[in-house]
Amino acid sequence: MESRISGSGNTWTASVWSGVPGIGWGYIKQDFRATVSSGVISSPSNLGSSYASGFTLGSWSPNYTTYTRSNSNKYLDIRMKGTYKYGIGDFAINYPATFLEMVQGSGSRLISR
Repeated sequence: MESRISGSGNTWTASVWSGVPGIGWGYIKQDFRATVSSGVISSPSNLGSSYASGFTLGSWSPNYTTYTRSNSNKYLDIRMKGTYKYGIGDFAINYPATFLEMVQGSGSRLISR
């Protein structure tokens, strides 16, 4: 899956391509705060829930996002968990999904790894 990290300072956005399982072209995104100094990542926290952008046939319902840092605090895994829903009413199928963005600290920035 294609993933991207954007932002600066203490505010960042993780983006992971969701064309599969979303059926289309879109991303699942999570806005978050994290401090990065000399490549060391500290205090990651959500700014709201994860959300979908772009065009997909399924609709995204976020559950929660978790952050796992390495022992050295230089690597961060961002897991956006939720459900893709396809169909309408009684004819809907729910597909649980997790989207993973893996980043590392580089100076005062986060970069995808």
